[in-house]
This record gives sequence, structure tokens and C-alpha cells, in this order.
Amino acid sequence: MTDGPVMSKSTKIAVISRVNDVLRLILAGAEFSDIRQFASQNGWNVSQRQIRRYIERAHRQFSKTTHRDREQLLGRHLMQRRAIYARAIRADDLKTALQVLRDEAALQGLYPSNSDDETSATRFAEARKPALSRCERIARWLAAEAAGDRQGMRLVNQDTPRCFYTLADTDIPLQILCGIAMTYVIGQLESVAILFNARLRALEDRDNHGIWKHHEDAAAYSFRVGHEAWHTFCAESGIDGDYLVSRNYLGSFLGEIEARICSQAPDLETLRAQSEEPGIPHSEEFLNADSLTDSWRRLYRQSLSD
Repeated sequence: MTDGPVMSKSTKIAVISRVNDVLRLILAGAEFSDIRQFASQNGWNVSQRQIRRYIERAHRQFSKTTHRDREQLLGRHLMQRRAIYARAIRADDLKTALQVLRDEAALQGLYPSNSDDETSATRFAEARKPALSRCERIARWLAAEAAGDRQGMRLVNQDTPRCFYTLADTDIPLQILCGIAMTYVIGQLESVAILFNARLRALEDRDNHGIWKHHEDAAAYSFRVGHEAWHTFCAESGIDGDYLVSRNYLGSFLGEIEARICSQAPDLETLRAQSEEPGIPHSEEFLNADSLTDSWRRLYRQSLSD
């Protein structure tokens, strides 16, 4: 970027959004070069001079939100402390980070006194109020994750208050079990999709080399391995696997085709022999029921530990 003219005129809403982004970058400890890189990655298409204007507006906006005497001075001190805090976190220096947080809390009067409890509590609640709604933060976080934008994800997390919930000690393990059940169902459905696609392609291409037949057999084998792993995992955990699947999967398709696909699946030696034939894609490893069961077992046991 140069100090030349701006390539495209930003709307008022876009400018407000960019100033808010710049403010969060500053609070995260970003320097001018970081903000310039962020602007380039997000297609702002503005000059360095315009970025500096955004930074100036961000500083003014931060000062206004403090609602105190000597706003500019307090705002600068708070921003400096947050920059130090961000650097301390990056360096894994938790002691310094905690000291900075305590100092910032003292500057903002967050520690209540006997004569001012209610006022301090009100200021604390206002200080924790995020700039974006929960829905907006979720959307931004997912967009940043999809783009591989770690800085954007960090900004959303910084703007997100921490909540504490009271849960039964069975709630998290139950959610983990439901997640494992859905992982199992999705894997089985994907194997079925690959199997039927291979069968259709074999009919269309006449499959003279047996490539699509190999893909069909490999999918059937994966389906059977998933079936065996699931029932082993549920049996050793004392869980009704069929009920857990029906609790998370409302369809009946898997139950209707399960026995048929498992019965037609080849054994591992046959599958390996097929992969050695000319023209067949060679595979070093095939899915193993024991390793699949073990991955679910470790995840579930971890959820059970305090």
C-alpha cells in the first residue's frame, strides 16, 4: 500500500466497522504494521494515511468509552496496559499478565470499596459488555476460522466475556457421547455414499480393471469396521448403542442396510490383495476397528475425569 489516493470510497458503515476492527487490534497489542497487514488481508484497499486516520479515530473512540475525567490520558494508559498484557500472554508470562490486569482493574476502579460497592459493580458490568452481540461474535469467529485468520479469532475471543455454568457431572460426558455417536453415524453414511457411487460408476464405465469394485469393497469394509468399533465401544462402556444412535440420528436408512453391507464386506486380507493388483490404487493402511474404538474410548474417558 502507498500514500496514494484511495482506490474505492468506503461507506459510512464500512468505516465504522473498520475503526472498530482497528480498535480491537490495538487492544490486542497490534502495531501499525500489523494493522496495515490486517487491512490488506481483508481487502480494504486504502492508503497508509487512511489507516492512520482509522487509528486516530480508534484512539478517540476508546477515550470516549471510558466515561471519566482526563479521558485521553486514561485511555492511553489502559491501551498501553492491554498491549503489555497481550505481549505477556504471547510470552506465556502469566505473572506479568496478572499484574497488568490488576493494575488495569485498579485504574478503572473495579475493586469495590465499602462505600461504593454498587457504583463499582455497575462499572464492572459495563466494562464487560462486549461490543458485538453473541450472534455476531459467533459469525465472526467462524468466518475467521474458515479463513485461517488467527488474529481475527483472537479479537473475537478478547471481546467475549467468560461465563460460568452449574452443570451435573454427567452433562459433559453425555454431550461427548452424543458427539461420538454423530461421528459414527456420519462416517457410516459416508461409507455408504462411497459404496453406491462406486457401484454406479462401475455400471457407467464398465469397470474393466476392477477399480470401482475395489472402491466398493473398501467402502463396505470401512462400514463394517465402523459397525464393529461402535458396538465394542458401547458394550465396554455399558451403553445402549442403538438408543444413542436413534437419539441423535432420526433416519432409518442405516438400520435397513447395516446387515447387508456388513455381510458383503471383504476381509482385510482380500482387500489388501486387491490393492496389489495392476491398476488398483495401492493403500498402505486400512481402517482398523481397534484403533477407532480406542480413539472414542480415550475421548469418553477424558470427559469422565474431573
